[in-house]
Amino acid sequence: MELRLVPLLANSIKPSKVHLQTRRLDGIFTIPESELRKGSLDLAVGYFPDARSLAPSFVMETLSEERNVVIARRGHPAFKKKLTLERLLKLDHAAVIYRNEPWGLIDNELATRGLRRKLRLALPHTLSVLHAVASSDFVACIQESAATHFGPALGLVSHAEPIGLPPFVLRMVWHRQRTDDPRIDG
Repeated sequence: MELRLVPLLANSIKPSKVHLQTRRLDGIFTIPESELRKGSLDLAVGYFPDARSLAPSFVMETLSEERNVVIARRGHPAFKKKLTLERLLKLDHAAVIYRNEPWGLIDNELATRGLRRKLRLALPHTLSVLHAVASSDFVACIQESAATHFGPALGLVSHAEPIGLPPFVLRMVWHRQRTDDPRIDG
């Protein structure tokens, strides 16, 4: 998320008008409705798959949408043939997992089909996963922008993922009471 968003925000901040502070929320995929309602957060930006069930007192805007790709180190034997779902599930996976559970959204998606991947390494940061994949035989499924931006320098290659995952949608959410706040409108 920060790869594209933070430079845009940094360039749009007017000197001495705004203080921008980012922080990781406990549930990066869960909208922090209570904090937004109380005003301890002005807005939340994240990948919120449950955003369609948002209460009417909140406003949501889609910032970007991108596909997921499978990455591996250059020369990985898995990419010598077409990467099918069956072949992908037999490989050892690294994953970006923000929660305390030992599985992620991809694992939940696979479980709905009665499938399971071999998740061997779960890390909370995309860059850590990229480095782990670059120095091993792990594969990982990540958002395309991270693979495009960092992959070439790390010797990574990417391919379309065969799972059929929904796109990674980056959303911004705020409480309606902040819509006309002059501190935000600037």
